Amino acid sequence: MKTLAVINEIKDIHEVLKKAVGFAKEGVLEVLFVHEEGLFDLPDLFKPEFMEDESIDKEAVKKEIKKVLKELKYPKECAVFVYINDTASHVETLLKESKALIVTKYNTSTQKLAESSYDLLYLKEPAKESYKNIAIVANLTPKDSQLIEFAKSNFKDANLTLIYDYIYMIDMNLIAVDPLAGIDADPYLDEELKEASKKRFDSLTEGANLKGVFLEGVDKENITDFINENRFDLTIIEKIDTQLLEDLKSDVLVM
Repeated sequence: MKTLAVINEIKDIHEVLKKAVGFAKEGVLEVLFVHEEGLFDLPDLFKPEFMEDESIDKEAVKKEIKKVLKELKYPKECAVFVYINDTASHVETLLKESKALIVTKYNTSTQKLAESSYDLLYLKEPAKESYKNIAIVANLTPKDSQLIEFAKSNFKDANLTLIYDYIYMIDMNLIAVDPLAGIDADPYLDEELKEASKKRFDSLTEGANLKGVFLEGVDKENITDFINENRFDLTIIEKIDTQLLEDLKSDVLVM
């Protein structure tokens, strides 16, 4: 599988490449640098002095990226692309619907990538050297097995915790059907549905041999608070859960 490192700022080159190289050991690594004018400052070193109609020294950027790859001891040839503005469009053009994992910082230029068909690893502050405690958000769908398998295959030394937020999923399902349907609904009283969800979740955790946390949304016991307060290094979520992205403090893998 191809790993695409997407970078918007010079200061993020080392951090993003280090994570990307870790995933690209068995596959292909490509690097895309996009300078979004008006959003990110460019160090003087990467500002051309004698070039008209240019706002970035592309060769200087490529040289810096290749220097970092050498420092990280990446042994293979790596294609490096440098562009100006519109990160998402350049990603789509470069990947052309091929299966890929995108590694990037979470910012205003990369947020919309979550809407794409690609898997994404969003890096947040502060960056983690390695992932020791990982949360996997379950939805009780067939996709759960894929998230679990990816976590077990790529983070073999990490502690994995499967989390299901009953009230959160009830609210999302109601909104998906009818935004007004949930106004008078009281999911706390639906003990039968909650019990059925709990049984399915317990079966999933037992089958995967993982620790499980079943949240009911009472008081402050919601999924975002739980993940942030327990300081997970990485949270793995499904595409339908991207509304959690902004509030989660940990790195986030979207699949």
